[in-house]
Amino acid sequence: MDNLFSFLIPKCTTGKFNKLYNESYQLMNQIIGFRNQLKD
Repeated sequence: MDNLFSFLIPKCTTGKFNKLYNESYQLMNQIIGFRNQLKD
């Protein structure tokens, strides 16, 4: 998943971008975790 983000979103050193990146990544992980729960 990290490779997908790295491919879609160019690396950026600004704190604002990193915060947005981290929030988006956490949101994706939450969605994936939720879907995995539904499978069980």
